[in-house]
Amino acid sequence: MAETKKLTKTEIKEMREKFLMPAYMTYFKEPVQIVRGEMQYVYDNDGKRYLDAFSAVVTISVGHCHPDIVPEVQKQNATLQHMTTLYYTEALVKLAAELASIAPGKLQK
Repeated sequence: MAETKKLTKTEIKEMREKFLMPAYMTYFKEPVQIVRGEMQYVYDNDGKRYLDAFSAVVTISVGHCHPDIVPEVQKQNATLQHMTTLYYTEALVKLAAELASIAPGKLQK
């Protein structure tokens, strides 16, 4: 995706309504425009900081743009960004084994 001018909040709203399914619409009358994240915080287009208590996807465990995680994600994305668990992948089983080795209890079948 080529770098283009930053969209205004109004332009983002109009494009969401035009191109996204209704299920992706927001629950807020005036939603916040989030422009970046850092660890447990997200920032709006005015620079205001918010504690991200939404806990979406993986941010609950590693935060936004964690400096130890970003290089590892970049390295993995160069090979394979995402894959269903229906197929064999080395990264998945290595992660599962590592988690089982450090988590309490017996996590093997």
